[in-house]
Amino acid sequence: TYGKKNKLVAMNDTIWLLSDLMEFGKTRFLFKINATNIPTKYATKTAVENLKNEGITKGVYLVGDVMLDIALEFLKKINVKKILNFYDLEYKNFVLVTIHRAENTDNKDRLTNIFLALNKIAENGIKLFFPIHPRTRKKAEEYGLFRELNKNLIINPPIPYTHMLALEKAAKVIITDSGGVQKEGYFVGTPCV
Repeated sequence: TYGKKNKLVAMNDTIWLLSDLMEFGKTRFLFKINATNIPTKYATKTAVENLKNEGITKGVYLVGDVMLDIALEFLKKINVKKILNFYDLEYKNFVLVTIHRAENTDNKDRLTNIFLALNKIAENGIKLFFPIHPRTRKKAEEYGLFRELNKNLIINPPIPYTHMLALEKAAKVIITDSGGVQKEGYFVGTPCV
């Protein structure tokens, strides 16, 4: 987070993961010049320990996980059954799919193999619900990947956050390349591949 005159005043990143990455001077430098370190993503005592191991104890606050707090708040308010009905899905009887990362979408062979694998799963009678990212749709169209999809592979336009959260909770499994979706899947107890 930057304050006036672009001075870094708070850092809230995946500090627990950085224990192996601290050799990169840039990361270490940012932590040391930072006024406040707020380990929020995957916030644990480990995040605070990683900072302590780097000699950073002043201005460190363990505040919790903002992403978890938001997900829990929305989960209290959404009607999962109503959202499932909207998409004609059944609880724990479908696989939720998200693919959006450039390294998957911008590589024709990789995206083709992903679609082939999804189609193979669908051919086995398993319903897959795929709210497709605009970049993924554009590349899939460019590569001709929509030509022979099994009817169990349901391609849908992007969906609202609350719908996504409900479907993450209701899916039997999630197939994703998204770190955020993996994390939300963990929150709601749905395995991710």
